[in-house]
Amino acid sequence: MGAPELLQHLRGAGFTIDAVDGGIRVAPASALTDAQRQAIRTNKPQLLAMLTRPAPAALVKAINRCCAARGDTEANRVALIAECAELTPAEQTDMTDHFNAETAVWQRAARGGRP
Repeated sequence: MGAPELLQHLRGAGFTIDAVDGGIRVAPASALTDAQRQAIRTNKPQLLAMLTRPAPAALVKAINRCCAARGDTEANRVALIAECAELTPAEQTDMTDHFNAETAVWQRAARGGRP
């Protein structure tokens, strides 16, 4: 299992995983199995890179436009950017397209069209 799959697996199992001071913090740590701990150690450099890399500018712009069109809160906008920063480059491209399409839908709705 590579780093992207491991991150998805851990989050799907209810763990939160963050980069903290050059290390990785997983909560609840007490619920990790030995195999999960070993997978985290094995994939640590890749996990750290995924958890700390910024989202591409085009994706951030698309998220900002979509959140503005929907009237989302600042907290939601920040959370979306953080979540999308952890995606693979291909997934980030897909999400950029998604947020651009959603922006168009919400803007059309604001002009009286259906969402």
